[in-house]
Amino acid sequence: MANFSYGNQKIAICVIFVAFFALTGWSRRTEADVQAYIERYRQLALEHELEFHIPACITLAQGLLESDAGLSELAAKYNNHFGIKSFNWHGERACYGDSSRQSCYRVYGSSEDSFLDHARFLRSARYDTLYRLDITDYRSWAEGLRQCGYAEDRAYPQKLITLIERYKLNELSGVAVATIDPHAKQKAEKEAQRAAEREQKRLEQEKRQHDKELAKQRKHEQELAAKQQREHERELRVQRRHQAEEAKKAERERLKAQREQERRERADAAVTQRRTAHQASHQQTRYSPAGNASADND
Repeated sequence: MANFSYGNQKIAICVIFVAFFALTGWSRRTEADVQAYIERYRQLALEHELEFHIPACITLAQGLLESDAGLSELAAKYNNHFGIKSFNWHGERACYGDSSRQSCYRVYGSSEDSFLDHARFLRSARYDTLYRLDITDYRSWAEGLRQCGYAEDRAYPQKLITLIERYKLNELSGVAVATIDPHAKQKAEKEAQRAAEREQKRLEQEKRQHDKELAKQRKHEQELAAKQQREHERELRVQRRHQAEEAKKAERERLKAQREQERRERADAAVTQRRTAHQASHQQTRYSPAGNASADND
């Protein structure tokens, strides 16, 4: 009995340690690994901020989190720093798990290729809402990534924010922006202009589509109103025809009753007339002999 209790205590302690490490985000990376990762990729993240308008602190925080500061197998072996899966990917893939639950990820030739693909990945229509945010509002960007479907983990935004604030990644732009090549800045400005033009075209296209849908809806409503009007008019015609038929029927019934009344009155008049004639004839017959006798006596 004592051995059983001791075994339960050991299991409970293991569960507590596992839960603790899971909650605290424990990994095999060290502070030196994190600092080395930031130092190695901060310039690239800043260049992408200018070119693609993705906050450098978000890029670095995602890289740190997804690749475990570059120490994960996916990053170290396949140069995938952002955990991007192989949907719509025609290149090499790295797959994990069995056939029933397999996840496949993109494989890159270099870490730089992974950062570039990450920037292009976030420029897809799925993440359009992010670019309406202030580029310095890393909290909204972190939350927006989850809302757009980058990660299912509800704690994903807070994990990014924790990394950004712990390592002051949001201050990198102000420190290192002056070291960026002026040509890259010009390129970024042109890209920003092209992005604005694309956004304007997209908005115009959405407006045209909206106007088209609105016109279609109005036409449908007009056709529906016209159909209802025709049905209403048809019901009125049916009602009027029914009323006219009822009026004709009532008139026929009235005329029939009138003719029947006249027939009865004529019959009654004929009976009265015959009765009167009969009475007159009877009276004439009654008084006729007396008259004849008087004539004979004369």
